[in-house]
Amino acid sequence: MYRTIASTVESVNQSARDFAKRLWESNARSQTSHIQNLHEGIHPMPQENVLGPGRDRAFKLPQYFANMGDTQTAFFDSGSGEPVIFIHGLAANLTHWVHIAPHFSRRFRVLGLDLPGCGESPELPQGFSVNNFRDHIIRWMDYLEIEKATVVGHSLGGMITTSLAIQYPERIRSAVLVNPAGVQPMPLPFRIGGHIILRDQILSAILPKVWKGLLGQVFGVENRFTDGFYKTCEETFDDNDVYGIAKIISGLRHDILEKDFAKLLGEIQVPTYLIWGDKDLLVPARLLRKAAKKFAQVHAVEIKKCGHMPNIEYPFRLIHTIEEALQASG
Repeated sequence: MYRTIASTVESVNQSARDFAKRLWESNARSQTSHIQNLHEGIHPMPQENVLGPGRDRAFKLPQYFANMGDTQTAFFDSGSGEPVIFIHGLAANLTHWVHIAPHFSRRFRVLGLDLPGCGESPELPQGFSVNNFRDHIIRWMDYLEIEKATVVGHSLGGMITTSLAIQYPERIRSAVLVNPAGVQPMPLPFRIGGHIILRDQILSAILPKVWKGLLGQVFGVENRFTDGFYKTCEETFDDNDVYGIAKIISGLRHDILEKDFAKLLGEIQVPTYLIWGDKDLLVPARLLRKAAKKFAQVHAVEIKKCGHMPNIEYPFRLIHTIEEALQASG
């Protein structure tokens, strides 16, 4: 029985990979032409960047660079219809949506970016902060002539999506918050310890020695999706990449430890969906259960035996929740 189920799952996922590959091959030329016609500052991402550190090789949606004045932004853009924007988490990149975005590209225009200083996007001149990231996304939406979108944000991306829903509700059709940070106050001992440890010099000394072990704390389950994630990280990261992650965490130290949207959640008027894993060690489920009660209206989903990354651990559960959000706002 187990082998039959495993074989079926493998067949479904192989079909998904084949679909993504065919989609990429058939749409790449026409999509590139469409995007470049939109703005001459947009160019296809070179292969060396597509295969950069931490980037999932199975991600086949077209990727680009947008030259937006004082900075360059790496992003993907595929499909047509109502736009759906995906925002990754801390120390991540846009390919972490590899199991999610291709599914929606059949019926929607799907987009996602490497946040400034992450993946293949350079750091903003004004540095790291949730507000800077939020405003950069609005600027990027304007650049691509996107008036309004459903936004799906994971972890740090969930914090940014929350800020977008509060500050720019007219630009958000609905918000899907996946294990979001910043929706409950960080306990005082963590804040005190974090301000000591989350500094560039300390993290640069510690992370190269422990980052592989820390990966094991991210997931609440082991399956072929998580195995693929481990493999990508181990085969594509080196110490220099880990130093870059240390800089990002250090730069966001204040927002990670002090940013608290708890008192503002009740003011969010856009349709909101909150989904998390009950085994999350980074944003504990008990905090997200409390946060769910503070929204004026929210559809909350807790995934059993899931850790911090439902987009990797249980992609089909997350797809179902995003489908509900799109149907409700359609």
